[in-house]
Amino acid sequence: MRVLLISTQGIGDIILVTPAIKYLHKQGCHIDMVCSDNGSHQIIEALGLVDKLFIYKEKHNYFRNIFRLLQEIYASKYEKVYAMYPNGKRENILSFLLSKKNRGWAVKGRNSLRLLRCLIRDKVYLDESLSCHKDHYISNNLALVKADESSADPSPLIVVPQDIQKEADKTLHQVKKDFFLLVHPFSKLERKCWSLENFKYVCRKLLNEKYLEIVVAGSPSEEKSVDEFISDLDQKPRKFVRDNILSAAAVINDCGLFFGNDSSLLHIAASLNKPAFSIYGFSELRRVIYGKRSIILSCDFKCSPCYNFENPLYKGKGCSDIKCLRAIDKEIVFRVIAYTFDKLKQGENIENIDYLPISGVERTVVLCYGSRELVLKKDN
Repeated sequence: MRVLLISTQGIGDIILVTPAIKYLHKQGCHIDMVCSDNGSHQIIEALGLVDKLFIYKEKHNYFRNIFRLLQEIYASKYEKVYAMYPNGKRENILSFLLSKKNRGWAVKGRNSLRLLRCLIRDKVYLDESLSCHKDHYISNNLALVKADESSADPSPLIVVPQDIQKEADKTLHQVKKDFFLLVHPFSKLERKCWSLENFKYVCRKLLNEKYLEIVVAGSPSEEKSVDEFISDLDQKPRKFVRDNILSAAAVINDCGLFFGNDSSLLHIAASLNKPAFSIYGFSELRRVIYGKRSIILSCDFKCSPCYNFENPLYKGKGCSDIKCLRAIDKEIVFRVIAYTFDKLKQGENIENIDYLPISGVERTVVLCYGSRELVLKKDN
C-alpha cells in the first residue's frame, strides 16, 4: 500500500509523527511525505523509512506552497492520504484536495462542508472524524493510521548519522560527558521563553555550587544571544552553535542533562531518552512531551494551556505578560536540577527520583507516556 503523510508543523511535532511512520513501514507500506524545510525534513530523511519527500518551503507563502505541492504530487496515486496531528490548515487542505483527486470524489455539498471544517482546523482525515484529538499526539497519529496501540511502539525515533555524531564527539571531547548540562534558554516563539535572567541565575549557581559543566546551545540566528548569555556568567560555560538540527541531536546524545524552554531541542532530548527539564507556561504539555525521563516544571494556573494572546477573537481576555511563566521560581528550579544532579552522581535512575522532598515542589503529576510534571509553588 502506498500512503502519503502530511505534516508541515515544527520539529517537535514531526518527532511525534515518527511512531506512526515506524508502524506503517513495519506493515510494508510505501511512504511518501510532505514536511517543512524548517529542519523537519532532515529528521525524516535520516530515518531512512520514507521513500520520497515533498517540501513545504517556509519562505514561500501559503498559496504558493499549496499550488506547487499539488503540481508535484499530481501524478502520484495514493491509497490513503493522512493529515498528521497536530494538523492545521496546511495539512487539512492538502489532504482534502489530494484525497478528492486520488479517490475520485465528486463535488458534493458534503465535501464542501468538509473543506470548510478543514479550514477552521477541525481534526479530520478524509471522510472520517476522529474523536481522539484531545489525546497525546502520538496516540492520535497511531489512531489515525489505525494502528493497534497495544502492539505498536509509541517511542519517537531520531537517527543521528555516524559522521555527524563523530563530529559532535570531537567538538565536546574536553567535556565530561556523563555530567554536562546542555542549556537552551531560547525558543522560536519568544513568548514561550522563561526569563534569560532566570536561566543565568540557575546556571551561575550550578557552576559555582555544584561545579557542573555546562554547554549553552543555540542556532546560528541565536549565536549573538548565546555569546551575551555566556558573557554575563563569571565562570564561562562552553557554547555550541548547531549547523543543522541533526548536529544538535548529536550533541544532545552526548549530554547528561538537558534544560530549556519548550523548543525543538527539548523534544529531541526527550525522544533520545535524555533526562530533560523543561519550563512550561501556557503551552499544552499533556499532549506533546514523551518519556519517563522528561521533567516538566510549571505552576498551576486554571487558564493554562492558553493561546488567547495570539487569537484576535480573544482580544483583551488573555494576559499580556504570561504570568504562568513569570510565576516559576528560579530558586526552586535550581533546587530541582541540583537535586537531580546529586542523585544521578549517586547512581540513582531519574525515573525513580522523588521530588516531593524539595522545598517548593507542591505535587507531581504523571502524564501520558510517563513524563512527569512538577507543579511548583508560585513566585509572588
